[in-house]
Amino acid sequence: MIRNQDILILALVLLIFFVNLGLFVVCLKNKAIRKYFIGSIIISLIVGLFIVSNNFSRITYWIDKYRIENNATQTSSSNKSCSCTNKTLHFQRDSYSGKHRPIAKKVTGGRFIEDKAKLQEYLEEKQLVTISDRKGYHIQSLGHSSKHLTPSAKQRLEELGSLFRENLKGTPDAKSYFLISSVTRTEAQQCKIRKAYPSSATRQKSTHSYGVSVDISRVMYKKSCKNSLKALEKAIDQMQGEDKLLICPEKTCIHLTFI
Repeated sequence: MIRNQDILILALVLLIFFVNLGLFVVCLKNKAIRKYFIGSIIISLIVGLFIVSNNFSRITYWIDKYRIENNATQTSSSNKSCSCTNKTLHFQRDSYSGKHRPIAKKVTGGRFIEDKAKLQEYLEEKQLVTISDRKGYHIQSLGHSSKHLTPSAKQRLEELGSLFRENLKGTPDAKSYFLISSVTRTEAQQCKIRKAYPSSATRQKSTHSYGVSVDISRVMYKKSCKNSLKALEKAIDQMQGEDKLLICPEKTCIHLTFI
C-alpha cells in the first residue's frame, strides 16, 4: 500500500539527510561555513515538523502495520489479517434497492457523481471532501474509486473507526484496524467494475456514486482475528441500530452506506 506521496516524502527526507551530511563533512575541513550547517539543521527541523504534522496518520499507519505484521511473522499461530465478508461477519442486511440507494439519493439531495467533472464540481462546492487514514482504519490503494466522501459520511466513518478501537481497548489488539478497499466512484468507474465483476456489481446506480459508501475488506490484527472481527461487528451493529449506517454484506467485503 505504498503511495506516490510516501515515495516523495521518503525522497525528500533522504535529500535533506544527504545535504546535511555533505555540509557536516565540509564543516570538518572548513569551520568558516559552520553557520551554514547550523542554518541547514534548523531548516531541516522545520521541514521535518511540517512533514510529520501533515502526514501523522500515514506515519501512524506504517508504525501500526510494521508492528502488526512483524508480530505476525514471529508468531506462527497468528495471521496478518482476516477477511470481512458475509461469511465471517453476521449482520442484519438492509435492502440495497429498498434502502441503500433511495437513502443515498435522499441524504445527498440527488447529487450523483457521473464523471470526473462532476466529482471536481462537488469537491469545489465542499459537497465532497477528501478522506485519509484515521484512528481504526486505513485506506488501501484504490483502483476504481477515489478517497472522497460527503462531510457527514466522513464523520460517520471516523466514528466507526473510533468505536472499533474502543471495543478493543485494553486488549492485545488495541491497535488493530480495518481496511477500506473502495470508496467513491464515478459512473464511468462503476461501469468498469460491472464489466470486471458482472455478478457482484449493481447494474443500476451505485451508492458509491453518491459519495456515502465504503467497502471494508479486511481487518489487520496483532493477536486475535476473532476478537478483532467481533469488535468491528459490534461497532457496525451499534451504528446500524442508531440509524447512522446501512449494511450490505457481500462475498468479498462489507458494504456500508452512511446516513
